[in-house]
Amino acid sequence: MEKIYTERCLYKDTYTIISMMDNNLRCKINPKFIKFLEENQDNTYHSYINPKKPLKEQEIRDDIKLMLSIIYINYLCDSEEREMILKEEKQNIEKYNKSLYDNMFKKKQVNNSETENYDNQLIVIQKESIIHKIINKIKKLLKMN
Repeated sequence: MEKIYTERCLYKDTYTIISMMDNNLRCKINPKFIKFLEENQDNTYHSYINPKKPLKEQEIRDDIKLMLSIIYINYLCDSEEREMILKEEKQNIEKYNKSLYDNMFKKKQVNNSETENYDNQLIVIQKESIIHKIINKIKKLLKMN
Protein backbone atom coordinates (compact mmCIF):
# COMPACT_ATOMS: atom_id res chain seq x y z
CA MET A 1 0.00 0.00 0.00
CA GLU A 2 1.34 3.42 -0.95
CA LYS A 3 1.85 5.90 1.86
CA ILE A 4 0.06 9.21 1.54
CA TYR A 5 2.26 12.29 1.36
CA THR A 6 1.23 14.44 4.31
CA GLU A 7 2.17 17.73 5.88
CA ARG A 8 4.51 15.86 8.20
CA CYS A 9 6.27 14.36 5.17
CA LEU A 10 6.72 17.88 3.83
CA TYR A 11 8.35 18.83 7.12
CA LYS A 12 10.73 15.88 6.84
CA ASP A 13 11.75 16.79 3.27
CA THR A 14 12.20 20.44 4.22
CA TYR A 15 14.24 19.50 7.27
CA THR A 16 16.39 17.24 5.07
CA ILE A 17 17.08 20.12 2.71
CA ILE A 18 17.88 22.51 5.54
CA SER A 19 20.32 19.97 6.96
CA MET A 20 22.05 19.96 3.55
CA MET A 21 22.59 23.72 3.68
CA ASP A 22 25.86 25.39 4.44
CA ASN A 23 26.25 26.32 8.09
CA ASN A 24 26.18 30.06 7.27
CA LEU A 25 22.77 29.76 5.66
CA ARG A 26 21.37 27.42 8.28
CA CYS A 27 22.31 29.88 11.02
CA LYS A 28 20.11 32.54 9.41
CA ILE A 29 17.01 30.37 9.75
CA ASN A 30 15.12 30.75 12.99
CA PRO A 31 16.13 27.84 15.29
CA LYS A 32 12.55 27.58 16.55
CA PHE A 33 11.40 26.93 13.01
CA ILE A 34 14.03 24.24 12.50
CA LYS A 35 13.05 22.68 15.82
CA PHE A 36 9.39 22.76 14.78
CA LEU A 37 10.26 20.88 11.58
CA GLU A 38 12.36 18.40 13.48
CA GLU A 39 9.68 17.70 16.10
CA ASN A 40 6.78 17.49 13.64
CA GLN A 41 8.32 15.52 10.81
CA ASP A 42 7.10 12.04 9.96
CA ASN A 43 9.86 9.74 11.16
CA THR A 44 8.35 6.73 9.38
CA TYR A 45 8.52 8.50 6.01
CA HIS A 46 11.63 7.92 3.95
CA SER A 47 12.50 11.18 2.22
CA TYR A 48 13.18 10.94 -1.50
CA ILE A 49 15.65 13.82 -1.28
CA ASN A 50 19.19 12.62 -1.63
CA PRO A 51 21.54 14.64 0.62
CA LYS A 52 24.54 13.53 -1.43
CA LYS A 53 23.18 15.04 -4.63
CA PRO A 54 22.79 18.76 -5.39
CA LEU A 55 19.18 19.97 -5.31
CA LYS A 56 19.44 21.23 -8.89
CA GLU A 57 19.83 17.65 -10.05
CA GLN A 58 16.80 16.38 -8.13
CA GLU A 59 13.12 16.61 -8.91
CA ILE A 60 11.68 18.62 -6.06
CA ARG A 61 7.94 18.61 -5.37
CA ASP A 62 6.08 21.91 -5.83
CA ASP A 63 5.00 22.07 -2.20
CA ILE A 64 8.62 21.77 -1.08
CA LYS A 65 9.62 24.51 -3.52
CA LEU A 66 6.93 26.69 -2.01
CA MET A 67 8.17 25.96 1.50
CA LEU A 68 11.74 26.74 0.46
CA SER A 69 10.67 30.01 -1.14
CA ILE A 70 8.94 31.02 2.09
CA ILE A 71 12.08 30.15 4.05
CA TYR A 72 14.16 32.14 1.59
CA ILE A 73 11.92 35.21 1.80
CA ASN A 74 11.62 35.12 5.59
CA TYR A 75 15.15 34.19 6.59
CA LEU A 76 17.76 34.16 3.85
CA CYS A 77 17.34 37.17 1.58
CA ASP A 78 18.14 40.76 2.52
CA SER A 79 15.42 43.36 3.09
CA GLU A 80 15.75 44.98 -0.35
CA GLU A 81 15.40 41.67 -2.14
CA ARG A 82 12.47 40.72 0.10
CA GLU A 83 10.67 43.95 -0.78
CA MET A 84 11.31 43.39 -4.47
CA ILE A 85 10.03 39.80 -4.33
CA LEU A 86 6.92 40.74 -2.38
CA LYS A 87 6.21 43.66 -4.70
CA GLU A 88 6.54 41.40 -7.73
CA GLU A 89 4.30 38.81 -6.11
CA LYS A 90 1.68 41.45 -5.39
CA GLN A 91 1.77 42.57 -9.04
CA ASN A 92 1.39 38.96 -10.19
CA ILE A 93 -1.62 38.49 -7.95
CA GLU A 94 -3.19 41.70 -9.26
CA LYS A 95 -2.61 40.59 -12.87
CA TYR A 96 -4.12 37.21 -12.14
CA ASN A 97 -7.18 38.75 -10.45
CA LYS A 98 -7.64 41.21 -13.32
CA SER A 99 -7.42 38.48 -15.94
CA LEU A 100 -9.81 36.33 -13.93
CA TYR A 101 -12.27 39.23 -13.68
CA ASP A 102 -11.88 40.08 -17.37
CA ASN A 103 -12.49 36.48 -18.39
CA MET A 104 -15.59 36.28 -16.25
CA PHE A 105 -16.90 39.59 -17.59
CA LYS A 106 -16.21 38.62 -21.22
CA LYS A 107 -17.96 35.31 -20.73
CA LYS A 108 -20.96 37.11 -19.30
CA GLN A 109 -21.03 39.50 -22.28
CA VAL A 110 -20.91 36.57 -24.70
CA ASN A 111 -23.75 34.89 -22.87
CA ASN A 112 -25.81 38.08 -23.01
CA SER A 113 -25.26 38.49 -26.76
CA GLU A 114 -26.18 34.84 -27.33
CA THR A 115 -29.37 35.39 -25.37
CA GLU A 116 -30.19 38.49 -27.40
CA ASN A 117 -29.64 36.59 -30.66
CA TYR A 118 -31.82 33.80 -29.39
CA ASP A 119 -34.54 36.27 -28.38
CA ASN A 120 -34.47 37.84 -31.85
CA GLN A 121 -35.06 34.46 -33.46
CA LEU A 122 -38.12 33.62 -31.40
CA ILE A 123 -41.56 33.85 -32.91
CA VAL A 124 -44.13 35.26 -30.59
CA ILE A 125 -47.47 33.49 -30.66
CA GLN A 126 -50.29 35.24 -28.93
CA LYS A 127 -52.97 33.20 -27.27
CA GLU A 128 -56.58 34.03 -27.82
CA SER A 129 -58.43 35.24 -24.82
CA ILE A 130 -61.48 33.29 -23.68
CA ILE A 131 -63.81 36.02 -24.90
CA HIS A 132 -62.32 35.86 -28.41
CA LYS A 133 -62.65 32.10 -28.39
CA ILE A 134 -66.33 32.33 -27.48
CA ILE A 135 -66.97 34.96 -30.13
CA ASN A 136 -65.21 32.87 -32.78
CA LYS A 137 -67.25 29.78 -31.83
CA ILE A 138 -70.48 31.74 -32.10
CA LYS A 139 -69.45 33.05 -35.54
CA LYS A 140 -68.73 29.52 -36.72
CA LEU A 141 -72.11 28.32 -35.47
CA LEU A 142 -73.90 31.17 -37.23
CA LYS A 143 -72.09 30.51 -40.49
CA MET A 144 -73.08 26.85 -40.45
CA ASN A 145 -76.71 27.68 -40.32
